[in-house]
Amino acid sequence: MKKILLTSLLLIGCVATAGAQLLQQSPVNQHFVPRAAKAPMQKALGPNQLYMGPYFTDDLTDAGLGLATINETVKIGTVLTLSQVQKFEGGQVKAIRFGLYQPVDSARVILWPVIALNPLTVGEPLIDQEVPTTSAGWNEVAINEPYTIDLTGLAGLMLGFQYRQVSSPSSRTHPISAVMAGSEICPSFMYGYLGTETCQWYDVGLSSYGNLSVQAIVESENFADYDMVIKDLVVNDYARVADGVNFSLTMSNLGAKTLDNYVINALVDGQVVDALDSPIALTPTEVNISGTCSLEGVDLSVGKHTFALQIASIDGEPVENGTLLNGQFTAYYEAFARQKNVVEQFTSQYCTYCPWGEQFIQAVGDRCGNLAWVGIHGNMSGTDVFHNTRCDQIMSYLGVDQSYPQATFNRFDYEKAGTIAFGIGFQPSVIPMYADYLNESYIGNNWTPVVANINLGGTYDPATRELKLNVTGQTTSELKTLFGSGVGITVYLTEDGLVGRQLNNGTWINDYTHNHVMRDMLGTISGTALKMVDGTLNYANEFTTTLSEDWNADNMHVVVLVNRKGSGTKKEVFNCEVLDIKDLPAPSHGVVGDVTGDGQVDIADVNAVIDMMLGKAVQTAAADVTGDGQVDIADVNAIIDMMLGK
Repeated sequence: MKKILLTSLLLIGCVATAGAQLLQQSPVNQHFVPRAAKAPMQKALGPNQLYMGPYFTDDLTDAGLGLATINETVKIGTVLTLSQVQKFEGGQVKAIRFGLYQPVDSARVILWPVIALNPLTVGEPLIDQEVPTTSAGWNEVAINEPYTIDLTGLAGLMLGFQYRQVSSPSSRTHPISAVMAGSEICPSFMYGYLGTETCQWYDVGLSSYGNLSVQAIVESENFADYDMVIKDLVVNDYARVADGVNFSLTMSNLGAKTLDNYVINALVDGQVVDALDSPIALTPTEVNISGTCSLEGVDLSVGKHTFALQIASIDGEPVENGTLLNGQFTAYYEAFARQKNVVEQFTSQYCTYCPWGEQFIQAVGDRCGNLAWVGIHGNMSGTDVFHNTRCDQIMSYLGVDQSYPQATFNRFDYEKAGTIAFGIGFQPSVIPMYADYLNESYIGNNWTPVVANINLGGTYDPATRELKLNVTGQTTSELKTLFGSGVGITVYLTEDGLVGRQLNNGTWINDYTHNHVMRDMLGTISGTALKMVDGTLNYANEFTTTLSEDWNADNMHVVVLVNRKGSGTKKEVFNCEVLDIKDLPAPSHGVVGDVTGDGQVDIADVNAVIDMMLGKAVQTAAADVTGDGQVDIADVNAIIDMMLGK
């Protein structure tokens, strides 16, 4: 079998602060600080040792948590269910390690038996050992009297530690580390009074921040060498059959040895078509990988198909009914070359980090080389002078709130996050990294089918300021099968060179130059339906508007999208093209024969009429030379006669 091409996967994202019942986060800059990539464990385990805990990496938080109004010695622990700890039964807990954002006092490491899960019932500690000193980072404590795990009659174990919570503004106010890591988020609880009259276990909302940073080192001669885990399969929505199916997944081996010999089959509609053959050595540390499954020789219809990954062998031994992950993709064969990618930027003069967002978009544009840019302004703490009602309408349609800066790139939900817009206020130091990644891993792949090309033409009359825009092109024969009538044309009018105030990292800049500012939209917000030419794959749409006297037409552009007219995240932009309004000719005012409006009757007018006959351009009165109400070969001959002086 062919070996699937693999690349590393780094998720674009930003640090988000979630609410909790009591916990508060430390006051750090939470505007899109990138987390470090998961790294191998820094501590090498001894023979026959494994980590027991909510996750198996060295990840720690980049913003601590704490009970900022409490002065009290408290205990905190994570509940591990019976299914999570069964394989450790009979093993000895040799050490407990816990991660801190800040050092603490009165520290102890503790292991409790869990008698019941609902309501939580905890027995007397199985391990309870003092920790003389602590430091920020991981603190490992060797257990003086190792405990042999006995789960008889238990519902699980709780692993945690004790510390002194302080409320005064100090270096120890927010000591707790919690991270979004692990196969699942395990519930965590805190024991103490916590400002009440009852000392008991409380759910303080830690789970909304992730898993508590606590792990036990367990030693046993009964651990399996290999315990392979695959999960979190993500399959690209579309796959051009010639290019294959793009996917990603998470992998690990929770056994005692490193696993470097295994096979995972790739199946399409239940049939094996490709395989991953030991692409990376697996340890308990989860790794994210992405790849492309070849569809060479696979007979697929246009439309939806299932894609699956299944463990086939481990260490050379076949695995019957191995773990199976399922996904879905839409197969297609035909596509045009993408003319431009588009970014829709959501910004405000009152957004302090929006200039960082602009730097990020510029960096992406420099890398991809064909980025069309639309800047859509919203109001925040004040009225943005570049805001208009169309801004509100398009933001509502695209599901964008007033959390700026945000952007959509081709309106695609790249991370299957349920939203097509994401934060782009990256700190300048990380902008090159994120711009490289977005361009190479997403924009450069062009996963969505380009189901139509775009030709732009028309006229602009400086005297009346009337703009007539012709949008024409061809579609693939598969468009109707893939999307039915749910494809439309979105038209933006943008302007460069507008000088006005802008908040920039807390400081007002009074003469900031705003470019790509969206002045208006033509047609419907979701996209005007393609006007197909009967009996062909061609479309021809016309839009007419009058530009405001306040706009400088010489600095204005038309940005045209062919997009999906769907709901939720089904609003992908298939193609985009841009036209400078200053490059449009003035109208010919209906001079018969002067089809192009350039004041002459020549071969260019013949070609323009032929384009109209083929459905590649919108028919005009100037093209009906014979006056019979139709544009056909008779009009071509009539123009030729005019050229010849007949």
